[in-house]
Amino acid sequence: MQSRTTKIISIAAATVVVLGLVAGAYFFFFYGKSPTLTTGTVSSGNPFGSGGSQAGTGSTGTDTGTSDTGANDSGNIPAQVAPKLVEISSAPVGKGFIALDATTTAQSASSSAPTSGVAVRYIDRESGNMYQYATVSNSSTRLTNHTVPGVQEVSWLPDGSTAYLRFLSTGTGADEHIDTYRLPADGSDGSFLAEDLAEVIPESTTHVFTLAPNSSGSVGYLEAADGTSPAVLFSSFLSSLSVRSSAGAMVAFTKPSANLDGYAFLVSQKTGAFTSILGPYRGLSALPSPSGTRVLFSYTDGGNPHLAFYDTTTHATTPLPLLTLADKCVWSADGADAYCASPVSVPSGTLPDDWYQGTTSFTDRLWKIDFTARAATQVADLPTLVSTPVDAVSLTIDQDESELVFMNKSDDSLWAYSL
Repeated sequence: MQSRTTKIISIAAATVVVLGLVAGAYFFFFYGKSPTLTTGTVSSGNPFGSGGSQAGTGSTGTDTGTSDTGANDSGNIPAQVAPKLVEISSAPVGKGFIALDATTTAQSASSSAPTSGVAVRYIDRESGNMYQYATVSNSSTRLTNHTVPGVQEVSWLPDGSTAYLRFLSTGTGADEHIDTYRLPADGSDGSFLAEDLAEVIPESTTHVFTLAPNSSGSVGYLEAADGTSPAVLFSSFLSSLSVRSSAGAMVAFTKPSANLDGYAFLVSQKTGAFTSILGPYRGLSALPSPSGTRVLFSYTDGGNPHLAFYDTTTHATTPLPLLTLADKCVWSADGADAYCASPVSVPSGTLPDDWYQGTTSFTDRLWKIDFTARAATQVADLPTLVSTPVDAVSLTIDQDESELVFMNKSDDSLWAYSL
């Protein structure tokens, strides 16, 4: 594997933005009205990267975590806040969780799976322990006793059997690195993946995609779920790419900022070839549907955010009636709908940068977008249900669309709303 440049990124913000040769810290997103939309020229070329098939040479680290048998579980006691709204954990959690239906293959393969309802698996930020919340019993159970303190971001294998915990660590000489720890849900020891990964995205139960900076930009790898046998999928001269992936499509886009033009590309999951689909848009962020036929995206214009979707078959771009950001949305399993958090009002400032930097926050409502009807319906008016403002991020939904799970960015607490 190519040498991976050591550089500090803030995982809590998840967005150190360096666009091409322009260096600087930029962060993400929000809201407004709809101007005329344009898209970039669709091409089969790759102006920002090239595919690759050569094998990497990296290796994973050894397990250095410690057993934790005395963690404080008090923050993980669920509280029924409203008839359909539960605060699963008042203690901060890692950004990223998974909602599993009890009837799925994933759940039936787990000894801790409930016999009905939905199980939400999440990571306690302070300890790094894995918990499972059961909707039927309205209770949480700790699944692991392996301490990985200070977890910022988490991604999951589709069956919930393994979580990838990302956190900052200090090495020799007081230099900081991003570590990724693979934590199995069965309580067995895990292992470290390569150092300083910018993205870790599970593609299946057996493989993950990882993105890493190098001396000439970024390199995307496909590797085994345990971090071994990496092979280069693509390389790009952009050092500030974000990648979102589904079963049907992979999308790479330049990290959003109100001060820079953003571009998005479809990436072949077989060859790594890039196809330009969107741009230039300020504050661009994108999210592909499960089938890959649509890409939900947001951008800013006149200081306000806008939401739209791109059809990968017709190459048409369509504005949507809900004004919010793609990063505050999640697709339904069939791709017919999307659920989004949208603010009651938009604060002044430079968006989306101020939101990513944490200098501004929002109070959200929950909405459902019907792509067939091109209509948005309010699901929950959160300000009327809870006294604390909820700035919902990392939205997650189960296969049967019965529970919408999200984190409150203001305090990193974990919530679930029954649909």
